[in-house]
Amino acid sequence: MLNWMSVQIIRHLFCRCFTNPYPVDHMPDDLTGALEAAGKGEISLNDPVETWGRFRGKVGYDKNTCIGCGMCIKVCPANAIHRSPDEPKKIVVYNDRCCFCAQCNDICPVDALTMTQDFAISTYDRKSNVTLDSGKAERKPFQKEWTYREGEIPEVPETKGPVEKEVYSVIEEKCVGCTICAKVCPTKAIEGKVKEKHVIDPEKCVACGLCEEKCPKDAIEKKTVTL
Repeated sequence: MLNWMSVQIIRHLFCRCFTNPYPVDHMPDDLTGALEAAGKGEISLNDPVETWGRFRGKVGYDKNTCIGCGMCIKVCPANAIHRSPDEPKKIVVYNDRCCFCAQCNDICPVDALTMTQDFAISTYDRKSNVTLDSGKAERKPFQKEWTYREGEIPEVPETKGPVEKEVYSVIEEKCVGCTICAKVCPTKAIEGKVKEKHVIDPEKCVACGLCEEKCPKDAIEKKTVTL
């Protein structure tokens, strides 16, 4: 009977796949038995495939660099990032929920999150499989790469029309020019001298909310602007 597994077996005969088709040279009748035989030295297992340059593995987290803006928590589609119960301004990454989409890596304004090449993260205790602090690591942006034949490079259309964006702005009549908001802003989007009204650049603002949280006069509010 021809089923999906049979189709894949036939495909492997003619097309070299990226990953190993099976842990041994041929599909075993019993995977558990094959692993036991490998442990006894009766058969040999295929070596694992080497990870390539843009491989997305376990999320790395540099706690010292983290400013606690919470942007990673907002964009995570798998609800895998939470505030640390011990340090509310820091985070905990639950690897058993992570889908390796790299959105947290791309949104972090201070490069505190990275996509490592560590994929051997299986464990019997899912709750203990968390990332608390892995130190500073090289941050690699994940942008899709395309390969075209000569003479077939397509034209990239220009983005036209206004774009709506949520940002924070200063309420002038309340601002006292204390500069606290400018000091905590991770993208340096707030400008202003001491005892003068401050201004937030909407193009630089990432809507992390730190300025609103720290403002002692409630002089900062969120709004939607058109850029």
